[in-house]
Amino acid sequence: MAGKLILPVLLLLFTGPLYPIEGTTSSRSDDGSSPQISLLQSFNFFGQHYSQIYVNHNGHLTFDSSWSSFTPQQFPMYGGRDIIAPYWTDLDNRGNGDIYYVQYTNGSILQQVTQDINAYFPGLNFHANWVFIATWHEVAYFPMTGTQTTIQAILTTNGQYSFVLMNYGSLANTSRLIQAGYDTISSSHHFSIPGSMSNNASGSNSIFSLDSNVNVPGRWVFRVDHGSTGSHAHLPAPASLSPSPVTLSARRGASAIVDLSSMVTNVCHQHHVVVIMKDAIGKLVNSSGTVKSVREFAPVMV
Repeated sequence: MAGKLILPVLLLLFTGPLYPIEGTTSSRSDDGSSPQISLLQSFNFFGQHYSQIYVNHNGHLTFDSSWSSFTPQQFPMYGGRDIIAPYWTDLDNRGNGDIYYVQYTNGSILQQVTQDINAYFPGLNFHANWVFIATWHEVAYFPMTGTQTTIQAILTTNGQYSFVLMNYGSLANTSRLIQAGYDTISSSHHFSIPGSMSNNASGSNSIFSLDSNVNVPGRWVFRVDHGSTGSHAHLPAPASLSPSPVTLSARRGASAIVDLSSMVTNVCHQHHVVVIMKDAIGKLVNSSGTVKSVREFAPVMV
C-alpha cells in the first residue's frame, strides 16, 4: 500500500499539475520566438485588451512584439511592455525540448480550467470560453546543456474576468537567475513569485514547484483583468492559501518550517495581512505577542 501512495506524491512534486502538453511546435532556435499568434478571444491584461501574443523561447509571453531577452530583470522593471513570465531565464531548445502553444474554445480543457478557477476564486461563477496554453517541455538551459525543464503559462477568460495560471513540472537545477511572475507597462501592476532571482528558483527544492498560492504545489494563479496598483496582485481567497500536507511533508526540520513560513509571510503580504514578526523557528507572532505556528496561522484581511 505504501508503494502505491508514493507515486502520486512524486508526480505532484516533480512533474507538477500540468495540463495536456500539445499544440503547434515553435521553431528550434536559441533566443527565438513563435510567430505572432492571433488570439481567438480578446484577452484583458489589466485594462489592455490584446488580440495577439508571442511565445518567447526564454520563458516569457509578450503581446505587442516578440522579445529575445535571455537575461531576467527583477520585477518591477518600470519598462515599456506587458510581460507574463513563468520562467524567464536563458533557455535553449536547439538540442532538446519543444515549445508548444494551443488554444481551446470548447471541450474538456475548458471544463477543467473552469472547475479549477471556481475552486480558487469562489463566488465569481466563472465559465471559461477560451484557454491558451504555452508549454516549454523538457527544454534545456543555454548552451544546449541537455537539461530538461518543463513549465506552462495558461491564459483564460470568460469575456469579463481574466486569469493567468503558471504550472511547474520538473525544473532542472541551474545557477542562472530566474524571474517568475508578471509585469505591466510602467509596472502599474506586477507580481514576483517568491524565490525569483534566488537560488531557490530551480532544482528539486524550487519554491515555484514546491509551493503555491492556491494550495496546489507547483501552480500559481492570478486574476489579471483588474487589481490594486503595485505588487498587490488580485489573489485567491485566503482560505485557499493554507499549506497542503504535501507541501508540509516535502520539508523537514526547523529550517524547512522557516522556508514555509517565509512563503506564507510573503504571500500574506500581498494580501495586506499584518504580520508583526516571525521568530527564528518559523512561528508567527501577532501584535499581542501570541505565538501561532504555521499550521495555526490564519491570515486576517485588513
